[in-house]
Amino acid sequence: IIRTDQGEAAQLKFSTNGQLKDITVAYSVINITKEHLSDSKKKPREKEIYWISFPYDVNLSDVFGCGRYGEHFIIQYYDGAERAEKGCWSDSGTFWKYIENPTGVVLKKGLGYVLVLDSKKILEDQFQYSNTSVNIYFPSSGPIDAIDGVLPTAVEVPEHKCTITRNDRYIYDSNWNIIGVPTWANIDQFGNPMVAKQSTTNLSQGGKATYTIGFYYAHDAKNNKWTVCETDKVNFLSMYSYLVQWAGTINWQEKSASGEHHPSSLAPRRYAPAAEEEGEATASEQYTLCLTLHRGEQQLDHTYVRLQEGNVTTDFDLNYDMTKILNSGANLYSLVGTNLIQCAANVQPLQEETQTISIPLGVVADQDGLYTFSLPEGTEGMNVSLTDSEDGTAHNLALGDYQTALTKGTYEGRFALEIQPRQEVTTGCEQTDAAGKHLRKVLIDGNLYILRDGKAYTAAGQEL
Repeated sequence: IIRTDQGEAAQLKFSTNGQLKDITVAYSVINITKEHLSDSKKKPREKEIYWISFPYDVNLSDVFGCGRYGEHFIIQYYDGAERAEKGCWSDSGTFWKYIENPTGVVLKKGLGYVLVLDSKKILEDQFQYSNTSVNIYFPSSGPIDAIDGVLPTAVEVPEHKCTITRNDRYIYDSNWNIIGVPTWANIDQFGNPMVAKQSTTNLSQGGKATYTIGFYYAHDAKNNKWTVCETDKVNFLSMYSYLVQWAGTINWQEKSASGEHHPSSLAPRRYAPAAEEEGEATASEQYTLCLTLHRGEQQLDHTYVRLQEGNVTTDFDLNYDMTKILNSGANLYSLVGTNLIQCAANVQPLQEETQTISIPLGVVADQDGLYTFSLPEGTEGMNVSLTDSEDGTAHNLALGDYQTALTKGTYEGRFALEIQPRQEVTTGCEQTDAAGKHLRKVLIDGNLYILRDGKAYTAAGQEL
């Protein structure tokens, strides 16, 4: 398998029952081009970061190419066990650890790692001739019976349970792991895309539960920024890895609770695996909102709120919710439970459709300015308002964005999302009136509203 620069790995394609047998050794190859490392449009980065994983075990001492290990390239892992043991405090060192000595180290199939390149040294030492690229080879630790299109067996992601109660560290510091993709091709080649399903102990409630990994963190190395992502919208890529706050057994063989694939695009109703009953899981309703924060044209941050049936509570639930990694600059997050845990992804139980759910928000404004809250991916058919306790208003986000001026600082409790779970809301009807002006029609509970020139009107023309 060859992955060039930061692109996707070249894909293997299998016919029905097609396979390669009796493989003496297989290689995953990182191909690094001189053009990528020395792009004149940007200042060459001192270090180049690759999130990597493999469909087989790799003896790290067998890795070769592109100079010397520890000098031209090195492997990092995230020490979730140490973080859980000690807690992550303001004076803590990093939990990203280099594997200094590769002897005896095995990179495990289906788990994730980070490859760090010394860009400057590679450019100086490895491009002395007319070559335009160099390779790093990751060989399998032994022979492989067959390479085929069959999904692999389950992958165990270790539990790291923090027991420190002070400052809620037992929540913020539990179960940080990097998961990998244990396949010879992108997961979408097998399931389009296939949802990672797993069965494990529910740490917040006890007992067995079946559910999906809902969210992961993506890292922007250039800006050193962490962004939460929804797994429903990602095709898991071979030779890539993903940072999660999750532990358990990933079973890549099952697409959903019912064994049927459900579209990953936003719709008024989606499904998620619910509680396990005598070994079988049943489909349950699931609605996901992505609230974004802008200043001018720049999107600063976003946060997720998901309502679903099943084994979730209004407090923080390990393996469902994900705590917030605060970035330098502006931040947006929700506040969960009685302890107001800062969350990048907040999964709440789905209530009766007549009941309003209130989700308090946290906002870090990194400078004075006009900030905009919006739901660019829609309301999932729900009635969603953003409340501002400063002026006592509730703005329906189905009718448009909410703007307010903020001075630099942290705001927790001023803003909240109020959600009525299953209201009949239709959005996205765009038209042009007789004067050529753009307008948008929105249907809420059978009532028609018209948005034009930044204002909202009833069907009778009354301004709201």
